[in-house]
Amino acid sequence: MATIYRALALIAVFALALPALADNGDSPQYAYKVHKGDNIIRLARVFSNADAYEQIVRENNIQNPNLIREGQVINIPVDRPINILRQYLLAIQGQDGARAYALLSQKTRRQYSPDDFDMALGIREVFDLASLMVVSDSRLNYQRLVSIAAHTQADEEQWVFHLVYERGAWRVVLEDFSINVQNGDE
Repeated sequence: MATIYRALALIAVFALALPALADNGDSPQYAYKVHKGDNIIRLARVFSNADAYEQIVRENNIQNPNLIREGQVINIPVDRPINILRQYLLAIQGQDGARAYALLSQKTRRQYSPDDFDMALGIREVFDLASLMVVSDSRLNYQRLVSIAAHTQADEEQWVFHLVYERGAWRVVLEDFSINVQNGDE
């Protein structure tokens, strides 16, 4: 019976989030500072999809797509990491621990078992999924890290989530993860 209630809660969360997830034609953009070795095709695949290549070239008025310079700032769509964070937040808010756990980085999964993670589900905040925006992008030990800010619907409090690009996919990184053993208690 509890599984049915969880499924219904998840459906309700998805239904409430549909306006935020609808494709309005405007993909979130990020002012990206080009690093050594970057190219537009790779940036398009990492942050959005291969089709974004033409959009990046057109919107940045790039004359020669094969020539971008280190330090140059270009606007790129950031659909992929933002969509992964949306999926994660919807899973958390819907109390779908298995789905949320699957979206965690390898390092985070090594630190916390699925049971630990299930016990910690308890974010009562409802996030404004339309408010997600990249606030920083960096590299650490050859891994791309992105920080995304999210605002809560109730009081506009800002939360920052970190994602890492590993093995061709974006994953959520949890730092200072604490287990809320009073999950569900008011």
